[in-house]
Amino acid sequence: MRTKKINTFSYLLQFLLLWELASYTQAYWIRDLSYCPRKREVTRQRQCFKSCFDDSDCQSRYRSCVCDYDCGMSCVKRGITCPFLTPPDHGNIIYSNGNRFGSRATYECDIGYILEGSKYRHCQGDMWWGPTNSVPYCAQEIFCNQPPDIMNAVNDVPSTITTFHAGYSVKYTCLLGYVGNGTTTSECTFLGQWTFATLKCTPIDCGSPGILRNGFLSGERFDYPNIIAFFCNDGFELIGKDTTRACQENGLWSGTMPFCQSN
Repeated sequence: MRTKKINTFSYLLQFLLLWELASYTQAYWIRDLSYCPRKREVTRQRQCFKSCFDDSDCQSRYRSCVCDYDCGMSCVKRGITCPFLTPPDHGNIIYSNGNRFGSRATYECDIGYILEGSKYRHCQGDMWWGPTNSVPYCAQEIFCNQPPDIMNAVNDVPSTITTFHAGYSVKYTCLLGYVGNGTTTSECTFLGQWTFATLKCTPIDCGSPGILRNGFLSGERFDYPNIIAFFCNDGFELIGKDTTRACQENGLWSGTMPFCQSN
């Protein structure tokens, strides 16, 4: 009787271990699939093979269950190759593993040329290089001269930047004491010219400092950074510590208003 109970317990233990192992294996493949999902829109652009969890799903010794990029985990024929790619004009292609499945082709351009399109392509299960929607090429790099100056403004170009290729954008900001109106960016175009930034920086207006009774002001402009001076008429004396006031960058006059007192 004791032996029968031990055997029953042993069978139960084996069953639980097998069930746990099967659960772990299934979870492993589901987790593996999450790293290589099949994108629905891709099936309209290229041939995708049968989806799979492992090699047994392929039901063929000539196919393996592997990650086929956007097609996800798929049954791909073993030993396939893709045709070697034609290098772009003024450029070259470097292969990570020849033209075998999974190899990565890296596009590089000669000095003076810039790559347009994807830098990398991969040998896929359909025996072609993806992505297939565009073929990278090397375009001649276009440069512009120094960005134009705008009066009373500065740009955000670092001092370490000395060349400006097509597409480089510059942003302008008015100096303190000035207010801006207009577009603030200029971009180097493929014609080798900068687009026109309409920014205009005008001085901040401090307004009239006030009326000096029995006296007068010298200076007719009340905007930054102008300075006005105060004078009294004959028979009057200027009282106050500030004989001049300046329109400041914050739009306020410096100092305090003096006054004229009879002698």
